Amino acid sequence: DVYKRQTHKSGAAPTIQAKPSLSLVEIMKAFHAITRRLSVAPRRALDPTHTESSLAAFGSGALLARASLMSALRLPGFVPCAKFALAFGANGARSANPAYNLAGRGVLAVAQRLVEGTFVAGESLDDALRLAERLEAERGVGVLIDHSVEDAVDLGANRARKARLVDAVPAGAMVPLKATALADVAMLEELSDLVARADDPDAARLDGALADRLVSSHAYAEAVDCLAALGEAAGRRGVALLLDAERTRIQPAVDHVALAVLRRFAGAERPALYNTYQCYLAGSGRRLRLDEAACAAAGAPFGAKIVRGAYLADERPTGKVRESKAATDAAYDAALASMLGAAAAGRPAFLVAATHNPESVSYTHLTLPTKA
Repeated sequence: DVYKRQTHKSGAAPTIQAKPSLSLVEIMKAFHAITRRLSVAPRRALDPTHTESSLAAFGSGALLARASLMSALRLPGFVPCAKFALAFGANGARSANPAYNLAGRGVLAVAQRLVEGTFVAGESLDDALRLAERLEAERGVGVLIDHSVEDAVDLGANRARKARLVDAVPAGAMVPLKATALADVAMLEELSDLVARADDPDAARLDGALADRLVSSHAYAEAVDCLAALGEAAGRRGVALLLDAERTRIQPAVDHVALAVLRRFAGAERPALYNTYQCYLAGSGRRLRLDEAACAAAGAPFGAKIVRGAYLADERPTGKVRESKAATDAAYDAALASMLGAAAAGRPAFLVAATHNPESVSYTHLTLPTKA
């Protein structure tokens, strides 16, 4: 039953009156009005040290809608059904059959409403930029903006797209880079093999002469030139480029390319990019110190993004993973201390502390003002 509350003008206690013949349209309108009210939250002061302050800026309706969608994704069979619906919608939207075309467009419209704002920022760069501005202004949430491509199908197109992205994002934004989308993967594998055969593979990542031994040396030069051009453009706009980590099969080559780019920017105020160091891998601390020292010796600012790491299931069989979570936590804290210490000593060391761990966030937040 649906009830309507009425308050008498005389000031008497309100009564409840049944309204048995409410139409479905009226019910839907009422539901829409209620959820819209719930979705508009009052503005609150945001404290970046308390993550709940960012969630508090979202209304209950918005949080409920997203939580419901995430819960639905865990239901058995939901994802296959969703894939089928998307295929039906895509095929229908291209169909010449009017009924099929209309149904397909309807399915895609519903999917767009569900996905945009929850999993993706929109269909275009302009959509993403508008959302980034709104998140910053209304929620106090900083953003990374990316057109995510894992592997290179068309290197030229990927590089051009990333250049346009760097030129368009607002100052202060961060843009991820994926080496496998911007460099020839066969070259990265060949270079990693050369590094692995060296007496000291960690130190060999700094050996510029290895690039001259590559069969695909032209692909190496193209990759370095591409990242250097992106770094120069990012520097002009005050944008940070974050070079993603890869699996250990090609990570030595990614490090080699990143260091070649960083050392090109001797005397610059900011690093051309931030290379990623995964602390769940054994030896990550030594590699971080070697790279920071090499850049300091070249007079180039060094950028490091410190993470605990990804690809654990893939990397465990290689024997390169630390023995425990506690060991990884200790390595992460040591990496933070190393970078903060380098900056405190006056060396051009720049840090992105990337973590969900509250203890690491608190440590960095409390230590940063005293050291750098």
